[in-house]
Amino acid sequence: MNIVVTGATGGLGRSTLEFLSRFSSPGTFVTGTTRTLCRAPYIPGVLFRRADFCVPESLDLAFAGASRVLIISSSSFDDDLRLAQHRNAIDACVRAGVERVYYTSLGICGKKEVTVSTLQQTHLETEKMIKASNIPYTIIREGIYAECFPLLLSWHPNTTSAILPGDGPISFASRTELAEGTARLLLSDDLQYLNSTILLTGPSTFTFAEITALIREIQGTPLTLEILPEDEYVRRIVASRERPEWFAKSWASSFRAFSEGESGEVDLTLETLLGRKPRGAEEVIRALLIEGKDNEEGGYTWHQNAKLRAIAKHTCIQAGVTIIIEKP
Repeated sequence: MNIVVTGATGGLGRSTLEFLSRFSSPGTFVTGTTRTLCRAPYIPGVLFRRADFCVPESLDLAFAGASRVLIISSSSFDDDLRLAQHRNAIDACVRAGVERVYYTSLGICGKKEVTVSTLQQTHLETEKMIKASNIPYTIIREGIYAECFPLLLSWHPNTTSAILPGDGPISFASRTELAEGTARLLLSDDLQYLNSTILLTGPSTFTFAEITALIREIQGTPLTLEILPEDEYVRRIVASRERPEWFAKSWASSFRAFSEGESGEVDLTLETLLGRKPRGAEEVIRALLIEGKDNEEGGYTWHQNAKLRAIAKHTCIQAGVTIIIEKP
């Protein structure tokens, strides 16, 4: 069996490869793909190949001989670009004769097929592309990462106030446990999840108000949370953070989904894959905050905060790169 995992230098991809390295039996070959090979980590037994979602030829080389491919969703903030990249990856799987494709979708809408979240809508469109490709598949709708709470709250250790356009119960999951569950799924020959969509969540729900209270408890500093009307939130984001309106509206739509209860569904599939009860958001966040208080940089942060500050241009053309766009 030859397993290929895209996005090998991202948090989920790297962690999934590390679990595959630990769990794989003799005769299983594991390959990670990355746009920049010099960034590839050392993981015992894992081969790395260069692949770029924007360059179909690189995907053909990377997927050659693969029996199973895990497509980790693009991190682009541009919806059109993200869909184009996903289309390129799916088409490359078809050309390579991949036996089964796995896709890391998002679980904002739980098991439902409709959502008010713009981000989730792009994942639903990708799911449709996969089903139309006629490749055997497993779509993995992941719960929101508990570890990324600073990104969602725009919180740093010295933050004293936060604004959001909505709040509601969210079945957060640990990214590390999502990676472990995904690795076990990739290695399994169980047909239970073949041609199906699964939801991986933590064991309970947690709200941003509860996260705020937990931060106050652990940090010992004041932190207020204000819930604003969506249009006011968008106006403030555009004015104070110099982010384009299209991005602010898209970002706010996911919080509308949270407030409407779309993300409150708890599922036991991750527990089944792990063989144990996964950690809840409170446990994960509490541990991160306590650990962060002791580090030299002054507290826990989430790496994508910096990425958000450098907003991607709303374009599907990058210098020196050909991007194939085909609407489903």
